[in-house]
Parts: sequence; C-alpha cells; structure tokens
Amino acid sequence: MGKYTAFLDRLPKIQRVRGEDGSLTDYSETPDYKAKVDAEKDRVEDKTPAGLAAQYGEARAAVDAHKEIGKPLNLRVAALEQLIVDAYEESDVSSLKLADGSAVRTQPEVTVSFDKEVLDAREVFRQWALASGYERSMSLPTQTRDAIVKEMLVAGKEQPPGITISVYTKVVLTKGKL
Repeated sequence: MGKYTAFLDRLPKIQRVRGEDGSLTDYSETPDYKAKVDAEKDRVEDKTPAGLAAQYGEARAAVDAHKEIGKPLNLRVAALEQLIVDAYEESDVSSLKLADGSAVRTQPEVTVSFDKEVLDAREVFRQWALASGYERSMSLPTQTRDAIVKEMLVAGKEQPPGITISVYTKVVLTKGKL
C-alpha cells in the first residue's frame, strides 16, 4: 500500500505526455503533439505488457544514448508510456523485468497546480500559506508547494484553497545491473 492510496480514488485522473523536448505536460494541452503520439501508438505492433516494456526499455536506452537526436525517440517513448499505462492496467500488472535485468513499472504520481477556475488562485494560495505558518517560505518553489500539499493529503487534511490536485500514472524504468 503506497502513501497516496488512501486518497487516490478521490482525485481526477489526467494523462501526462512527454513532449518532443522530453518534458512532461498535460496531454490535453498539446493537440498537435497528441496526434503525433497517437500515430506513433498505431505503429507499435506488440502491445502486450511484456512487449511494451521491452520496447520502452529499448526506446529509453536509445534516447539516453542519443540526446541530441532524441525528438523522434521522445515521441516513441511517449507513445510507449501511454500504451504501457493502458496495457498494465488492463492486465493488472504494475512491473515487468526485462531480459537485461531492468524493470519497467507504473506508479501513481500526484500533481499539484493552481486552480484555473479560481480567480487569482496564486494570491488565494499565498493568503492560505501566510495563515498556515509558511510566511518564512513565501518564495515557495513549485517543488516545495507540491511537497507541502502532498504531505497534507497523506495526513488526511484538506487541500489548501487555490490548488487543483490530480493523479496520473507514471512509467518508471529501473536499469538492470547486467
């Protein structure tokens, strides 16, 4: 049982996509890239969890080995990540070992962002932070804000105002020792 298990079912599920530059973004915000990823997904032949994990390991190794020419490879990695999330969920699989000893697993990842529906959400959150004793940390970097909110959720507390919380399934490659 993971630390987020107690509240994951209450969070809206989103789909994150690795962009052509390798960064993660909300899938719904990139319609042109979504079409490219969907086309790449159609080109994947072996869509079994084991086949996807093996192809993902190969694609990630290729991206790592060729950072300067990685854009098309990032597209392949993004397509495989999305297919892995679906295939693993359908097959009730969370991790698979590859022939080289590496492992490809999925895990929930909680995301925190300012609520787009709340007018002046940053200020609403700032006021909450001041009232909650975070005045010494008022230049809260995004990672710190996210850590504070995640700790609150784990502790069973309500999320602060001006914040939207969702969850996506992240694909993780653990390199083998061969």
